[in-house]
Amino acid sequence: MQRQPDGTRRIGPTWESLVERQLREAMEAGAFDDLPYQGERLPLDDDAAAGEWALGYRILRGAGVAPSWIETDKEIRDLLERRDRLFARAARSSPLGRRRDRDELTAIVAAIGRLT
Repeated sequence: MQRQPDGTRRIGPTWESLVERQLREAMEAGAFDDLPYQGERLPLDDDAAAGEWALGYRILRGAGVAPSWIETDKEIRDLLERRDRLFARAARSSPLGRRRDRDELTAIVAAIGRLT
């Protein structure tokens, strides 16, 4: 919308679109001053090893999701860490604690078996 010299408003073509104006105003207000990589090149992810799946992996990564085999690997690694903590704790356990530890270890092994 443009204001004419006589005070009336006229809708007409402008050089600056609404989006461009909002971006310009945000830049002037400093909304983009604290963004990462300010004045630097953006890092590019090298998906060369992904081959024809590169686009798919990039989309999944952008959505915060990983292929199922990677998610399964994460779950197994978490279970193995639980197992290692259990082994470290088991040496100091009482007879009642050892039974609890054995039951927990059985559950961990069963969970790993379901994932593989």
